[in-house]
Amino acid sequence: MTESRAPTRVWVRLAQGALTLAVTYFVLRQVGITREAVGELDPSRWPVDSWLWLMAAAGILCVGFAVSGALWGRMVR
Repeated sequence: MTESRAPTRVWVRLAQGALTLAVTYFVLRQVGITREAVGELDPSRWPVDSWLWLMAAAGILCVGFAVSGALWGRMVR
């Protein structure tokens, strides 16, 4: 990568992050989730089984993203 393209990549990544935050905000707003509602949640009342399933689902999701990224990386090489 040349020196002149590095700042462009930084701006592209910042723009992607900003767009991700904006889309997430608008989706949550349309669904009706507010900061107050999230603050009222009491995770200590959730059963332990829910936490285990949540962590398992998050792990599977991360593995899926990693595999997808690896496959995509091989395709574009």
